Amino acid sequence: MNREQGVLYLTLSAAAVASAWLHYQAGRPAPAVAADSGYDLFVTRPSWTFMDEQGRPARTLSAERLEHFPARQQSRLDRPRLDIHKTDGSHIRVTAVQGWISDGDGPILLEQAVRVTRTAGKRNPYETSSNDH
Repeated sequence: MNREQGVLYLTLSAAAVASAWLHYQAGRPAPAVAADSGYDLFVTRPSWTFMDEQGRPARTLSAERLEHFPARQQSRLDRPRLDIHKTDGSHIRVTAVQGWISDGDGPILLEQAVRVTRTAGKRNPYETSSNDH
């Protein structure tokens, strides 16, 4: 094999390797989530119940949809609703168009058309008084 044939063989080999690499890269799926461009999971109609020290339901958080954004370490809530059950029997409901919760113990952020309503109601069914014993 002379020098010209060796250069031609080397060039064709490099082109074949590059072509195979391009074919492999083109066939691979795109990464599921780019840096901060999208969510990695969603849940329809999630709901959480938070208990008080006595083990009674104190607050309930629900939404139409939750989307988790791993790059932000936050989840977006669509149409969130927070219900707070008071021991005096009253009830507070907070609604919004959108909300955010963090992956840690951070606050709940509610945005757009936030509405707070309070209803006076009967005594909380989970509450016991000294007269019940």
